[in-house]
Amino acid sequence: MSILGFIGVELVSVKEGEVVLAVENKPEIQQHIGYVHGGVLATLADTCSGMAAMTVLEKRQTVVTSEFKIHYLRPATSATIHAIGSILKKGSRQIIVEAEILDPSTSTLIGKFIGTMVPMAAN
Repeated sequence: MSILGFIGVELVSVKEGEVVLAVENKPEIQQHIGYVHGGVLATLADTCSGMAAMTVLEKRQTVVTSEFKIHYLRPATSATIHAIGSILKKGSRQIIVEAEILDPSTSTLIGKFIGTMVPMAAN
């Protein structure tokens, strides 16, 4: 099972340049004081922004993450967490992406992610 399956990531929506993923807040993904673990939030943001980058590639291409930075703005405590990944700039050698991590019930911003994806040939 992949890490995404283990933590229960669900695809909410896909359109060109944007992907929304969700995860249910459950004990298996919380850290020791009950907040969703930062590593889970980073995985969610990295995945949805990478998927957003893939929506603008040729059929036989994929992306890998080159680097990212994430700012955790408040604890993730809501019943469900959403991440909205989008493209800031597409180039031939790199795609700059971002993701907002949100409490979907209130639209409260939990975290902000920015990263670089590198297009490559898919196997």
